[in-house]
Amino acid sequence: MKIAVLGGTFNPVHIGHLTLAQEVILSLGYDTVLFVPAYVSPFKQFEYNASVQQRCEMLSLAIRTESRFSLELCEIERGGVSYTYETIEYLNKKFCNELQSETEPQFRKIGFIMGSDLIEGFSRWKNSNLVASNSTILLAERGCPSQFEYEHIKLNNALLPVSSSAIRDKIQSGKSWQYLVTPEVYSYIIKDSLYGFRSR
Repeated sequence: MKIAVLGGTFNPVHIGHLTLAQEVILSLGYDTVLFVPAYVSPFKQFEYNASVQQRCEMLSLAIRTESRFSLELCEIERGGVSYTYETIEYLNKKFCNELQSETEPQFRKIGFIMGSDLIEGFSRWKNSNLVASNSTILLAERGCPSQFEYEHIKLNNALLPVSSSAIRDKIQSGKSWQYLVTPEVYSYIIKDSLYGFRSR
């Protein structure tokens, strides 16, 4: 099985995340994309933040109709600060049998989906060399220069002007945001009055 991973806080998950994951499957031939929500310490939460449980529930709702998407809770279960190299190492071990059954070398390691906006600071990641050597880096275009010294595969993805922080800002300021998330996530945010949502 060809397995890729997409990590993030998903606060909230939006159409950009889902579109990117689908592109990895359709363009690069991966069988499944694991969505790995990060654990966020309560001491680092900002006003109107969603809880760990709420973020995971929204993510489950967003991906439930796509059989090739899956929720992986290893960072939530680990708690504390999760480093990417640890997550990659864990997933390579967890899915060892599936990965080693692949004939092409790039599919024998977890595919790590990474935005080009992270290139500049990548060398400062904890054990970044292990991230690069233990995964197949799938570099998604984010409108940033994408010269990258580590071996990678470039993804020709659509550039969607959407981010979780922008959605939170739009909700708090009463601007349009409904179609930036799935209908299920939209309903969930309204039901739980997340991110400062107020009925108007």
